[in-house]
Amino acid sequence: MIEGIGDEEKLETLGTLALPFPENDAASRMWCRKHGERSKFDTMMLKCKSGHRKTALEEYHYRYDRLLILKEDFGEARPTTIA
Repeated sequence: MIEGIGDEEKLETLGTLALPFPENDAASRMWCRKHGERSKFDTMMLKCKSGHRKTALEEYHYRYDRLLILKEDFGEARPTTIA
């Protein structure tokens, strides 16, 4: 697994990676599989599970700053078309 960091940080890292790929969302899984075949997208991302889904940004101690940037950049974004 991930060397050099504690168990709590490992779990938070896996949970953070799992955020854009919800376990029960068939559409995101199909998108990942489709793009994984054509690019360097690692379809193993689909296997990331948080074990405990954090519901508030403030609950992320290790990845808070990065998630805040993503929220600010993409939180208000709305696609003009759905591909």
